[in-house]
Amino acid sequence: MTQAKTDFRPGLLIPAALFLFNPNINLFDVFPDCIGYIFLIAAIAPTCALVPHFGDARNGFRRLFWITLLKIPAYFMMTSLVGDSMDNRTLITLMTLGFAIAEAIFFFSATAEFFAGMDYLGTRFGAFSASGPVADVTKRVTYIWFAAKQLLAFLPELCHLSSYEYYGYVSSNTINIANYYYIFVIAAVLLSLIAGITYLAFMFSFSSVLCDDRALLPLLARIREDSVRPLRGEKRIRCVKTALTCFAAGAFFLLNFYIDNINYLPNVIAAVFFALAALRLLSLTYRAIAPMVIALVAVPVSVTAYVLRAIFFAEYTYAALGRVRAADALYTACEIFFAIECALYIALFALFIYLLFFVVRNETGYRADNIHNYSSHLSLHGALCRKSVTLSILGILAVIANTADVFLRRITDSFAKENPLDDIGIQSIVLPVYGGFWLIPLAVTTCFFLYALHYASVMTNEVSLKYSLD
Repeated sequence: MTQAKTDFRPGLLIPAALFLFNPNINLFDVFPDCIGYIFLIAAIAPTCALVPHFGDARNGFRRLFWITLLKIPAYFMMTSLVGDSMDNRTLITLMTLGFAIAEAIFFFSATAEFFAGMDYLGTRFGAFSASGPVADVTKRVTYIWFAAKQLLAFLPELCHLSSYEYYGYVSSNTINIANYYYIFVIAAVLLSLIAGITYLAFMFSFSSVLCDDRALLPLLARIREDSVRPLRGEKRIRCVKTALTCFAAGAFFLLNFYIDNINYLPNVIAAVFFALAALRLLSLTYRAIAPMVIALVAVPVSVTAYVLRAIFFAEYTYAALGRVRAADALYTACEIFFAIECALYIALFALFIYLLFFVVRNETGYRADNIHNYSSHLSLHGALCRKSVTLSILGILAVIANTADVFLRRITDSFAKENPLDDIGIQSIVLPVYGGFWLIPLAVTTCFFLYALHYASVMTNEVSLKYSLD
């Protein structure tokens, strides 16, 4: 085997980080991230045949290259179309969120595979420069930096949505947050720069440690045959990875993202993905039957709740003249179905705790281990169990936050009185917007989604590592 075929290029991690560390402003990126992903691909491409994790990481970085490349024409298209209208600002906000989510889905998994490859080299072959404390801290900093970068690119755009003056939703006395848009952008850029510079510093240290390891390249030249994973383990790894990917997709569709009272990420799609996640794990254990059934029951309930809400806002919020009693009856039905949906999801995530405990116990190693990868005081098994509980609790909070929206509107206004409310001089029914509290459900559901991505990457890493070492 020649040196050229096995030459890992850790020095390319620095130019990659230089193109990735800078902040984004909605879709605008001074140093295009797509160039950074080209450097990452070039750094690990020669080693993909030796370390299976690097092959998965390369595929993820390739997808990220195309996603970030598409942001360039998307930005120029949006800037040519967008004026001062609210509808056009909504398009930019939605596109910013869409790209951020797409990048997050592939970045967390690709980065997890990259560091799993490093851990594989250190654990199995003693390349401690690749899996030492510097690598572990760099991985954590990378996750935090990327999440901060995407959120800070998206959050300033919400200023326009929070000042949506439409059909009397926001009174003239309400502060127009959109006037402070550039202040929020400057603050987001500064915070993102701090996170980016921190990431750059740790990536520089990690790259330096790898470059100084003179035994790393000869080691890679000797491990081609040893890096092949057993077929049985490969099937189980694929099963867990697919299931957790479906779970993360379901967490994404629980995001509480309303524009003009339309939820662009309906919960029914989340229920379908949760059912698929449980179905995929059914090949490992019969314990997946219960969450799968609950998720399937939640599908028609979520559809009904979504349809009832859509009918209410389409028929009564904008066009009703004095039909208060009918509106109240329909809105009460909405509340009932949202409450049922909430109860089903709470039961679903409680059952997922039980199911994930099984995966931790049977697919990631032994209970009595003393590996402290994710906690300073717990065993690997204990740390992963804690992560499973945290994931399910965040899921329950996300569902409650989604459901609370419909009840908060009832509490914040007595719209079901005998006399309808006034709206710009005509008699109609208008539900209020309850200030900035809508940001709380968005924040909770976003945390759940990001943690689900993190959990999926950690679990996939540990399952892959177990069968790689067997």
